[in-house]
Amino acid sequence: MQRGTPMNRQLLNFGPRGLHALTESVDTLITCTRGSVWVTLDDDVRDYVLETGDTFRAPAGRRTVVYAFEVSVVALQPADPRAVRTPSVGAVRTTAQVAV
Repeated sequence: MQRGTPMNRQLLNFGPRGLHALTESVDTLITCTRGSVWVTLDDDVRDYVLETGDTFRAPAGRRTVVYAFEVSVVALQPADPRAVRTPSVGAVRTTAQVAV
């Protein structure tokens, strides 16, 4: 492990139209480190587009789907409740909303 790399961090590499579903038992930070991805949660009418550098906090126990618009890299890591202030889901910053 490199110095300064968060423990339990997982990198996902996507090709265009790549898809990944996750259900975690803890809140998970999804950070787009390259490209752009669409994030959606089951039973949530909102959709979130993350560009390079954007982070989204997925709530525990909710199926979350990540879809890559282009070649993209996403980092997943458990959210540290001591280090991350969680806004209400309605207050999460989005770069765009996508109609389904």
